[in-house]
Amino acid sequence: MWSRTKRWRKKNEGRPRQFLGIRLAAVYEAFILFGFLLAVDAFLGAGDRFFTMQPHPFWIPVLLIAAQYGLENGLFAAAVASIALLGFHDLPLQPGEDIVSHTTRLAFNPALWITGALLVGGLAERHLGRTRDAGRARIMAETETGILRESVEHLAQANETLENRVAGQLATFAGLYEAAKAVERETPGEVLIGAARLVRSALNAKEFSIFLLNDGVLEAALCEGWQTQNNFDRRYRAGSPLFDHVIARKATIHVALPAGEAILAHQGVLAGPILSPESRTVRGMLKIERLSFEDFTPAAVHNFKVLCDWLGAALGRAEDLQRARATSLMAEDGSLLSRRLLSRIEDLLARLAKREQFALSAIDIDIESASDSAREALPGLLSGLLSAAAAEALRGTDLAFESRDGRGCCMLLPGATEKEAREAATRLQLALERQLSQAKLDVDVRARVRLINSGKTEELAVDDKKVT
Repeated sequence: MWSRTKRWRKKNEGRPRQFLGIRLAAVYEAFILFGFLLAVDAFLGAGDRFFTMQPHPFWIPVLLIAAQYGLENGLFAAAVASIALLGFHDLPLQPGEDIVSHTTRLAFNPALWITGALLVGGLAERHLGRTRDAGRARIMAETETGILRESVEHLAQANETLENRVAGQLATFAGLYEAAKAVERETPGEVLIGAARLVRSALNAKEFSIFLLNDGVLEAALCEGWQTQNNFDRRYRAGSPLFDHVIARKATIHVALPAGEAILAHQGVLAGPILSPESRTVRGMLKIERLSFEDFTPAAVHNFKVLCDWLGAALGRAEDLQRARATSLMAEDGSLLSRRLLSRIEDLLARLAKREQFALSAIDIDIESASDSAREALPGLLSGLLSAAAAEALRGTDLAFESRDGRGCCMLLPGATEKEAREAATRLQLALERQLSQAKLDVDVRARVRLINSGKTEELAVDDKKVT
C-alpha cells in the first residue's frame, strides 16, 4: 500500500491539485471572490446581488478564472456565478412581463457568462496547451540532456577503465615475457622457481602449487602463498578423484562446473595436468588454490591450459638436458673434459702406462677465492680460464679434466716424467696468473704434481707446491 502511494505521488509530482477535474486553486479563488462580492452587495449595495447593474460585477471572477485556468475552470466559475446570482433569490414577475420574458431576463447574465467563459477559456486553453507543450518539451530536453550527460560520464569511465586495462595488459605482457624467460632453465628445480613467477604473471593467482609425479604418486614440489591455516593435501595417490581425473584422464577441472567442484573438494579452484607436448606424457599437476573472482574468467581457464603445456615442455627440456649432461664427455661449458670421465681415463692410462712402460704424470689445480666478490665471479669464469691456460702451457696430447670437487682441474700428461710435469706445472702457473690478472680476481692457486707411472716399478713420492 505504501509503495503504491509513493508511485502515485511520483507519477503526479508537479501536476496541479484537482477535484473532479477542477483545479482547487480555481475553486478557492471562485469562492473567495464571489463571497467578497456578495458581502459588498449585502453591506454596501441594494442586496439584490447586483441584478440590475451592467456590466455585472460577477464578470470579474468569471473572466479572471477562465483566463487564468482555462475552459473547464471558466465554465465552473460561470456556474458558480449563476448560482450566486439566482440561487435562493426570489425575483418575481414584473408588471406586464410574461414567463418567457421573465426567464429571458433571468438567463441573460448566466448565458453571457457561459459564452464569455467559452471564448476566454478557449483562448486561454490554447495558450495553456502551448505552455504545457513547451514545458513537456523542456522537461524532455532536460531529460535528454541528463541522459547525454550520464552517457558522456559513462563513456569517460569506460574509457578510463579501458585505458587502465590496456595499461595493465601491457604490464602483464611485459611481466609474462620476463616470467617466460625465467622458466626456460636448465634444471627442473630452476624451472619450478621460474614457474612460480610465470603463474603469478599469467593468472594473478594468490595461492597455487605444482605437483610432480613420482612413482605413481603426486607430490607437492612447489607451494606458493599457502597459509598455515590451509589444510591442502600435499600428496595424491591413484584412486583419489583428483588424481584419476587430472592424471589418469588428463582432464582440466574447475569449480565453475558442479562436477569439478565436487572433485576439487575445497582443495582449489583450478587443476590440470602438466603434459609434455610431444609425447603427451603426464609429468605432474598444476593446481590453483585461490584466485580472485574477477580473474576467474573463461580466458583464464584457457591460459591455465596453455600454462600447463608450457610447464610440461620446460620440465621435459630440463630433464632431457640433465640426461644429456649425465652422459656428456665435456663439462657444462664445453671447455674441459667432464669429471665423470676422469677416474675411468686416469685408471685406463695408468694401466696402459704400466703395461707399455711409459711415463704418466698428473697436475691437480685447486683454486680458492680469498674475497666474496671473487667467490661470486669465479664459478662462471673458472672453466674458461683453466681451458685457456691449459691450451697455452700444455702439449696437444695432454688431457684437461674438471676436478672431482669442481674447484679446479686435473691435467693428465701421458709420456711426461716428473721433471717434465714440474716444468709443465710452472708454465701452467704463469699462464694461469696472466689469465687471473686480466680477470682481476683475487684467488689462491694450489698446484700438485703426481707421478702416476715413471716407466719403472717403483712409486715416486708426491710433491706439493703452492703457487699464489
